[in-house]
Amino acid sequence: EDMKIAMEFQQALRRASLDNGDLDAELLNNLRNPVQELLTIRDNDILLSIRLFLSTTNASERVYHEVRADITERYPDSKILSHSAIKKEIVTMTGVFPIVHDMCPGSCVAYTGPFADLDTCPMCSESRYDPIVFQSSGGKIRTARQHFYTIPLGPQLQALWRTPQGAHAMRHRHRWLPSQAQCILIARANSRYQTST
Repeated sequence: EDMKIAMEFQQALRRASLDNGDLDAELLNNLRNPVQELLTIRDNDILLSIRLFLSTTNASERVYHEVRADITERYPDSKILSHSAIKKEIVTMTGVFPIVHDMCPGSCVAYTGPFADLDTCPMCSESRYDPIVFQSSGGKIRTARQHFYTIPLGPQLQALWRTPQGAHAMRHRHRWLPSQAQCILIARANSRYQTST
C-alpha cells in the first residue's frame, strides 16, 4: 500500500505544471508576469496595516481585529484594512502568495495528490473536516480542521529581484565563483609544480 501511494505521488509530480496546479488565473498571471518596479508605499493607512499585520503574525487573527478596532476607535479617520484585505494587498504588492491545502489535524498528511479526495486521514482516521460544522449544516459545509501552507520559491525570488539590494545579493554567487575558480586553478597549478620538482 505504501509503495502504491509513493508511486501515485511520483506520477502526480511528473504531471505537475503551472497549468494543472492549484493556482487561480490571477496568481498564475502574476507568476508569469511579475511586477518589475520598485515597491513604494505612499498610503500611510496601508503602511500601518502592514506593520500591524507583521506585528501580529504570531498571534491570532482576533488580536489583529481587536488592535485594529482600538486604533480606529481612537483615530476614526484611519482606514486600516481588515485582516483578509491586508493579506490580499500584500500578495498584490509583493507577488508572494501561499498555496493552501487541507491537512490532518494531527499533521499526518496534507490532502493533496492521492489524498486530495479523502475525508479522513489514512494514518490516524481523524476527520478532515470540522464535525460540528459539517453536522450542523446537514453535510453541506466542509470546513477543514487544519491547513498546510506552501510559499512557492519563484515569487519570492522575483520579489528579491525588484530591489537593488536584493538583485545585488542574488548575484553574489556569480561574482564569487570566478574569483574562487581562479584560486582553485592557482592552487592546482602550485600542487602540480610542487609534485614535479
